[in-house]
Amino acid sequence: MISLDHPLGDYCEEEINEFASWLGGSYATDVTKPLDGVLTIPLANGDNMNLHMSKKVHREFATKLFALYRNIRKAMERHEDLSQTLCRPAELIMGSFDGIKHDTDGFDKQGIRLLLATLNRNLIHCRQLMKDFRLQR
Repeated sequence: MISLDHPLGDYCEEEINEFASWLGGSYATDVTKPLDGVLTIPLANGDNMNLHMSKKVHREFATKLFALYRNIRKAMERHEDLSQTLCRPAELIMGSFDGIKHDTDGFDKQGIRLLLATLNRNLIHCRQLMKDFRLQR
Protein backbone atom coordinates (compact mmCIF):
# COMPACT_ATOMS: atom_id res chain seq x y z
CA MET A 1 0.00 0.00 0.00
CA ILE A 2 1.23 3.47 -0.87
CA SER A 3 -0.02 6.29 1.34
CA LEU A 4 -0.57 9.80 0.04
CA ASP A 5 -0.94 11.21 3.55
CA HIS A 6 2.69 11.97 4.39
CA PRO A 7 3.13 15.56 5.59
CA LEU A 8 5.03 17.86 3.30
CA GLY A 9 7.73 19.16 5.57
CA ASP A 10 9.81 21.96 4.10
CA TYR A 11 9.36 23.26 0.59
CA CYS A 12 11.02 26.00 -1.42
CA GLU A 13 9.95 28.57 -3.99
CA GLU A 14 11.39 26.39 -6.75
CA GLU A 15 8.89 23.65 -5.83
CA ILE A 16 6.05 26.19 -5.76
CA ASN A 17 7.08 27.38 -9.24
CA GLU A 18 7.22 23.79 -10.49
CA PHE A 19 3.75 23.07 -9.10
CA ALA A 20 2.33 26.29 -10.57
CA SER A 21 3.83 25.57 -14.00
CA TRP A 22 2.55 22.00 -13.92
CA LEU A 23 -0.98 23.38 -13.48
CA GLY A 24 -0.50 26.13 -16.07
CA GLY A 25 -0.17 28.84 -13.45
CA SER A 26 2.53 31.04 -12.01
CA TYR A 27 4.11 32.08 -8.75
CA ALA A 28 5.02 35.71 -8.07
CA THR A 29 7.66 35.84 -5.36
CA ASP A 30 7.69 38.44 -2.61
CA VAL A 31 11.28 39.68 -2.49
CA THR A 32 10.82 41.03 1.04
CA LYS A 33 9.64 37.73 2.56
CA PRO A 34 10.58 34.29 1.23
CA LEU A 35 7.63 31.97 0.54
CA ASP A 36 5.08 34.82 0.91
CA GLY A 37 4.34 35.31 -2.78
CA VAL A 38 1.13 34.78 -4.73
CA LEU A 39 0.40 31.46 -6.42
CA THR A 40 -1.99 31.92 -9.36
CA ILE A 41 -3.64 28.86 -10.91
CA PRO A 42 -6.21 28.91 -13.75
CA LEU A 43 -9.40 26.97 -13.00
CA ALA A 44 -11.58 25.03 -15.43
CA ASN A 45 -14.33 27.68 -15.30
CA GLY A 46 -11.94 30.34 -16.62
CA ASP A 47 -11.31 32.01 -13.27
CA ASN A 48 -7.91 32.23 -11.63
CA MET A 49 -7.35 31.18 -8.05
CA ASN A 50 -4.87 33.36 -6.21
CA LEU A 51 -3.29 31.86 -3.14
CA HIS A 52 -1.64 34.55 -1.06
CA MET A 53 1.00 32.60 0.80
CA SER A 54 1.16 35.31 3.46
CA LYS A 55 -2.42 34.45 4.51
CA LYS A 56 -2.60 31.54 6.94
CA VAL A 57 -5.63 29.82 5.37
CA HIS A 58 -4.13 30.07 1.87
CA ARG A 59 -0.73 28.82 3.05
CA GLU A 60 -2.29 25.84 4.88
CA PHE A 61 -4.36 24.90 1.83
CA ALA A 62 -1.38 25.26 -0.52
CA THR A 63 0.88 23.26 1.79
CA LYS A 64 -1.58 20.36 1.85
CA LEU A 65 -1.98 20.57 -1.92
CA PHE A 66 1.81 20.56 -2.39
CA ALA A 67 2.03 17.50 -0.11
CA LEU A 68 -0.62 15.68 -2.14
CA TYR A 69 1.16 16.58 -5.38
CA ARG A 70 4.54 15.44 -4.03
CA ASN A 71 3.14 12.20 -2.58
CA ILE A 72 1.36 11.30 -5.82
CA ARG A 73 4.62 11.91 -7.69
CA LYS A 74 6.47 9.64 -5.26
CA ALA A 75 3.80 6.95 -5.70
CA MET A 76 4.18 7.14 -9.49
CA GLU A 77 7.97 6.89 -9.19
CA ARG A 78 7.57 3.86 -6.94
CA HIS A 79 5.17 2.32 -9.46
CA GLU A 80 7.73 2.86 -12.22
CA ASP A 81 10.42 1.21 -10.10
CA LEU A 82 8.17 -1.76 -9.32
CA SER A 83 7.12 -2.13 -12.95
CA GLN A 84 10.75 -2.79 -13.89
CA THR A 85 10.90 -5.93 -11.74
CA LEU A 86 9.89 -9.39 -12.86
CA CYS A 87 7.44 -9.75 -10.01
CA ARG A 88 4.61 -7.26 -10.45
CA PRO A 89 2.95 -6.77 -7.07
CA ALA A 90 -0.54 -5.40 -6.69
CA GLU A 91 -0.56 -1.75 -5.66
CA LEU A 92 -3.05 0.15 -3.61
CA ILE A 93 -2.73 3.91 -3.35
CA MET A 94 -4.69 5.57 -0.56
CA GLY A 95 -4.93 9.07 0.79
CA SER A 96 -7.12 11.86 2.02
CA PHE A 97 -7.19 15.63 1.69
CA ASP A 98 -8.30 17.84 4.54
CA GLY A 99 -7.07 21.18 3.26
CA ILE A 100 -10.49 22.65 2.45
CA LYS A 101 -12.20 24.50 5.26
CA HIS A 102 -15.67 26.03 5.04
CA ASP A 103 -15.61 29.81 4.81
CA THR A 104 -17.79 32.69 3.71
CA ASP A 105 -15.70 34.31 0.98
CA GLY A 106 -15.91 31.44 -1.54
CA PHE A 107 -12.35 30.25 -1.00
CA ASP A 108 -13.62 26.75 -0.22
CA LYS A 109 -15.42 26.48 -3.59
CA GLN A 110 -12.35 27.67 -5.47
CA GLY A 111 -10.25 25.30 -3.38
CA ILE A 112 -12.40 22.37 -4.48
CA ARG A 113 -11.96 23.42 -8.11
CA LEU A 114 -8.20 23.62 -7.66
CA LEU A 115 -8.10 20.24 -5.91
CA LEU A 116 -10.08 18.71 -8.79
CA ALA A 117 -7.71 20.28 -11.32
CA THR A 118 -4.74 18.84 -9.44
CA LEU A 119 -6.28 15.38 -9.21
CA ASN A 120 -7.29 15.49 -12.88
CA ARG A 121 -3.75 16.36 -13.99
CA ASN A 122 -2.37 13.55 -11.84
CA LEU A 123 -4.90 11.10 -13.27
CA ILE A 124 -3.90 12.06 -16.81
CA HIS A 125 -0.26 11.49 -15.87
CA CYS A 126 -1.08 8.10 -14.28
CA ARG A 127 -3.00 7.01 -17.37
CA GLN A 128 -0.06 7.92 -19.59
CA LEU A 129 2.29 6.06 -17.27
CA MET A 130 0.12 2.94 -17.46
CA LYS A 131 -0.18 3.23 -21.24
CA ASP A 132 3.60 3.49 -21.56
CA PHE A 133 3.99 0.53 -19.21
CA ARG A 134 1.67 -1.63 -21.34
CA LEU A 135 3.57 -0.68 -24.50
CA GLN A 136 6.84 -1.82 -22.91
CA ARG A 137 5.48 -5.27 -22.12
